Amino acid sequence: MSEDYQYISQNIIQCITSELGCEKYTKTENGSILFTYHNLAYLCINDINDPFYLRIILPNIDDINKTDNKFLLKLLELNAKFKVGKFVVMENSIWVVAEVILTGTTRMMQTFVDLVSLLEQMRSEYAEYVKTELNR
Repeated sequence: MSEDYQYISQNIIQCITSELGCEKYTKTENGSILFTYHNLAYLCINDINDPFYLRIILPNIDDINKTDNKFLLKLLELNAKFKVGKFVVMENSIWVVAEVILTGTTRMMQTFVDLVSLLEQMRSEYAEYVKTELNR
């Protein structure tokens, strides 16, 4: 295991526990980290082969089966609006994903917090759109 990977992985865990205040997290066998923040379950992927690549996922925000084309078009519109985050469809479910290449570790914790905040904002905007459309 590379020193960069270990260092970044430790900083991610520190960020989850101290910056976000999450008491519990789970590190999987493949190095992914699962944590809950504001009652939302997140998955953080830090690739051992590319330690400076960071992906944070907010999975299963909606079921694709209950949506129609106007909802999918809204996802494309929101993808164009947000710079680092994107909506993706995974196995009949909508996920929100943020990906970055870390250029150093000096602002890593703030970057991590910012990405989690971005995912929450994206989810919230999509949820508001769905709520508005379903009430029409």
